[in-house]
Amino acid sequence: EIRKAEEEEAEEGWSGEEGKVCVADINPAMLEEGRKRAGGTRGISFVETDAESLPFQDSSFDSYSISFGIRNVSDIDKCLQEAHRVLRRGGHF
Repeated sequence: EIRKAEEEEAEEGWSGEEGKVCVADINPAMLEEGRKRAGGTRGISFVETDAESLPFQDSSFDSYSISFGIRNVSDIDKCLQEAHRVLRRGGHF
């Protein structure tokens, strides 16, 4: 679960207490299950990607959470470098 940076939210018309969540997973079946569970909840996007090579701009997220997913990456150091890269300064890991 990753929440987009405030600057991008503002550009896209998000404001106040609302936020955006980006669910990223390398497994399309897991993403589909997430879509089902989200049930059309507003503000959630789903991206099929590898945590070791995220397709997001530097400093583009306020928060980054991987939880138990860290055990499933091949290169933990690379995954953590990517997390640090996409987090804005002062972002939450």
